[in-house]
Amino acid sequence: MTRRRIGIIGGGVAGLTAAYVLSRSADVTVIESEPRLGGHAHTHRLTDPDGTDLRVDSGFIVHNRTTYPLLTRLFTELGVTVQESEMSLSVSCAGCGLGYAGQRGLRGLAAGLRGGGLRYARMLTEVLRFHRAARSLLARGAEAGAGAGSPAPAEPTLGEFLAAGGYSDYFIRHFALPFVAAVWSCPPQTALSYPARYLFAFLNQHGLLTVTGSPPWLTVRGSPSSSRRSGPEHGSPPSGGSRRRRPAARAPAARRLPRPW
Repeated sequence: MTRRRIGIIGGGVAGLTAAYVLSRSADVTVIESEPRLGGHAHTHRLTDPDGTDLRVDSGFIVHNRTTYPLLTRLFTELGVTVQESEMSLSVSCAGCGLGYAGQRGLRGLAAGLRGGGLRYARMLTEVLRFHRAARSLLARGAEAGAGAGSPAPAEPTLGEFLAAGGYSDYFIRHFALPFVAAVWSCPPQTALSYPARYLFAFLNQHGLLTVTGSPPWLTVRGSPSSSRRSGPEHGSPPSGGSRRRRPAARAPAARRLPRPW
């Protein structure tokens, strides 16, 4: 029986995983326009002023076992070692001097009082209200979807959601926009135009619409490049290899929303 020949466009985590699985029964070639594989997960090799070599990771490079069961299974199959990590938000505003760090508990949050005063204290109460309202929007959507023949409710953007909720400009500039832009890796205006329900569903799945209860976060030990090297060592590599610096000449047109990383 002739093996199928499959071309996969893009050498990010989705493309590499598809190539790894499909290569068991087909000849697979990965087409990637960049000179490296890995997509957004990238380890940059830098040198600091004293000559020390540094490896700095960029990209959305954390995961947890609850939200990512298939990725966890893949890492186990490939023998990729993971370690505990964290995902947190820290904000520093050069304009008003505000600075706070959510992962450091009360001490990190209290640091914002020096630069923000009462406006910052009110912002913290708005964060709790924002979480509740976002979860309520998701719940209303689930109820509407359960009603047979009921019309779909109008879907607000994040900007429309914030305006309808009467959130302060201070909250929007110093929490909502930094928070969403960091998770979505996008400019602030892009964040405001994003569909609120889709965004909140992602945040809720990752335990980010509550102050407590976020799942334990993990990352690959060493660097993201460790997981890229594991595939050929523990399983069949793409039999057709990879073509780097070779962008696809043509692909079907599709509307793409910004990715959440």
